[in-house]
Amino acid sequence: MNKRQRLYYYGIIVERDGEFCWLCMKTKDDVGILEIHETAYTKPLDSANMRLLCHGCNHSPDLRKQIILSQRDHSPEHQKNIEAEPYYEDWLYGELMLNNWNMSLTDAINNGAYNVGISQITAKRYLGKLTAKDAPYQIHPSQFGIMYVWLKSKMPHDLDKDY
Repeated sequence: MNKRQRLYYYGIIVERDGEFCWLCMKTKDDVGILEIHETAYTKPLDSANMRLLCHGCNHSPDLRKQIILSQRDHSPEHQKNIEAEPYYEDWLYGELMLNNWNMSLTDAINNGAYNVGISQITAKRYLGKLTAKDAPYQIHPSQFGIMYVWLKSKMPHDLDKDY
């Protein structure tokens, strides 16, 4: 963006948002200079994709990560999977509650996928998060080698060992 464009868009942004950093809310008097930050790069330039930021916020590594995440294009399938995760967790808790706090891993994946309306691969991914070290569930084998999902707080003490 050249100097003429910067002056033009700066005026539009100030009129729309005010003259302060969009993230830390410091004014121009507090920081000296406010920089134009483009949230999306478009041709032609579009002021709707621009915000004023102080130098510190504009060059923060956290801002770069936030921008990358917000600009990811979610396909309809991916968006559905993001929205379905809490429903899967609720379904799993309800099923475990009804079945003495455990169920077979196969049922947790297949029935969960069917009841929540997601793929089996997505159900496995959700279950992977829910059975992480600090998560509330654990996968544990039975004496016959069948894998079961347990709510950690309800596991019998003789099973509550890491193998």
